[in-house]
Amino acid sequence: MTISKENLETIIKVDNKVKNILMQGGSEIMLLTELHADMPDIKKVIEDPSPEKDKYCRQYDGFYKYMKILENLAGGIANLKL
Repeated sequence: MTISKENLETIIKVDNKVKNILMQGGSEIMLLTELHADMPDIKKVIEDPSPEKDKYCRQYDGFYKYMKILENLAGGIANLKL
């Protein structure tokens, strides 16, 4: 199974945005703020069952960095003691 064209386009778009924000000295918080509107499309990428996602994470390091930020954020929320 291959990744959908739409999901690949999302990976590339996120990769470019992340790289541009970081090149301008942006922070992780800025990344979360600036990419908030893209979350519905990012969710589709995350839910895509294609094993090719790993290949694209290695190829598009800006996308990978953003996925790690989301993973760390989710882990921190999961560990909150309410």
